[in-house]
Amino acid sequence: MVRPISPPPADQALDCDICIVGGGAAGLTLALDLIGTAHKVLLVDPGRLDGGQTSQDLYEGEVVNPRHAAPHLYRHRRLGGSTAIWGGRCIPFDPIDFERRSYVELSGWPFNYSELEAYYPRAQELLEAGTYDYSAASAIGGAPLVSGFDDPNVLSDSLERFSLPTNFWREYRREISASPNVQVIAEATAVKFRRGGGDAAAALACVGPGGGSFDVRARVFVVAAGGLETVRLLGYSGMGDTHGLLGRTYMCHVESNLGEMRLAPATRGIRYGFERTHDGVYARRRFTLAEERQRELGVMSVAVRPHHPGVADPSHGHPVLSAMFLAKRFIIPEYARRFAAQADQDNPRKARSDLVAHIRNVTLGAPALAGFVLDWTYRRYLSRRRIPYVALPSAAGVFPLDLNAEQEPNLASRVLLTDSLDRNGTPRLRIDWRLTQADYRTVTVTLRELRAAFRRTGCGDVAFDDENLDDLVRDNVKPVGGHHIGTARMAASPSRGVVDAACRLHDVPNLYIAGAATFPTSSHANPTLTIVAMALRLGAHLRAELGAPVRSGLAR
Repeated sequence: MVRPISPPPADQALDCDICIVGGGAAGLTLALDLIGTAHKVLLVDPGRLDGGQTSQDLYEGEVVNPRHAAPHLYRHRRLGGSTAIWGGRCIPFDPIDFERRSYVELSGWPFNYSELEAYYPRAQELLEAGTYDYSAASAIGGAPLVSGFDDPNVLSDSLERFSLPTNFWREYRREISASPNVQVIAEATAVKFRRGGGDAAAALACVGPGGGSFDVRARVFVVAAGGLETVRLLGYSGMGDTHGLLGRTYMCHVESNLGEMRLAPATRGIRYGFERTHDGVYARRRFTLAEERQRELGVMSVAVRPHHPGVADPSHGHPVLSAMFLAKRFIIPEYARRFAAQADQDNPRKARSDLVAHIRNVTLGAPALAGFVLDWTYRRYLSRRRIPYVALPSAAGVFPLDLNAEQEPNLASRVLLTDSLDRNGTPRLRIDWRLTQADYRTVTVTLRELRAAFRRTGCGDVAFDDENLDDLVRDNVKPVGGHHIGTARMAASPSRGVVDAACRLHDVPNLYIAGAATFPTSSHANPTLTIVAMALRLGAHLRAELGAPVRSGLAR
């Protein structure tokens, strides 16, 4: 049942067996997984029932590193959470991500990869990303990523699949609404846990839409509020920080655009851009380092994707890229000011020459441009399964590289509570995101390995300024802020983590955390698929612990 909250009288509270805080991918997955059990479940979320946002200003806070986005960006106070705005990229973690690696500080998960892998197919179903198959050879078939490229150290068979993208609230609201035992309390902000006798959490203090306060009492609480809000809620409640680890080891991936893949000859075949798997899902191939090679080199995991040339340089000769440049140059004010200022600063004559060349590209390629616009409009805006973004081949056989790398768990990289309070009296957050030398080294070593593989196979080269590569990597880390990982890390020992292998707080026996906050390491992979798989694993644990009957299949 779904209903907006009517705050009970001050001396009363809402009672349930399981209280879930947060209605994003993790919280809604857990709610779906508990449908049909013998337990009453309440899901508390600040979003509106229509899926709209509320009080986004409550997420505002501070950042120390300007490369990290402000806390209120990349996450929404709405039912569905970030699934309402995500791009749909789905990638499982790899077995090496779960290992204790001597060269990665604080690495190692407290359970084996195979235990989580059992939940990936069900997670894949919820995310509507097709069959759980991430091998290009079996999921798509045909030629390899680059014709003739076959190297034992650098692999090119792995895929990233894309969800519709699925908005979890829009997709699964009807099932939850029809559930006899799961109830969503909308427009309710979780503020603070209250302890009962002993160490257990007895109640959750909440604020309703009109500012009235109320409590939710439960046997078990699950915080599924994301890697940032989890720190705020637990920290303000005085829970989870017995060993000073709450909010630490904050990871957000290392992203960079650096280096250029040059095919030889330029006409060498490449499976660039989006392909459809046998079950109709959009997917992209990429380069990764073999796990054994990662161990040999002492580096973390990286995915390297060929990208289309920058739109500003007309030498790409592509009418679509030139049309994108002209649209930004003359239609979008922010880009227009930037391009105009850059042209005045550099070479005005070259800027004019480039402008003429862009117009020539569009004019000569008008038929191809028209066909692209029709195809793009249909596949991006009219189809239920949307093509994720523009990915265009290069006629010159030259492709800039886009890297997404694992970030090392680092105790100095952290999320903290400040003395500044929001209108509910809750401390706002300060994000102090930091990188380590191991993070930079992983990117530089991977680029050199990719170059060596291209030269060995005779497929071309990877160009970059080798002499200044270390400095270039430091300077070219892209702004981040969309993945909030590791702030309530999982470990077998309370001296190494906030939660145990079951995602239960070491110091609060009836309080669990769901989501990427618990991940001990980040992998290079976008976290959503693993978040959903971990929520399913937690659901199985709760059903077993509380004695609820185990169901077969997912509620659909």
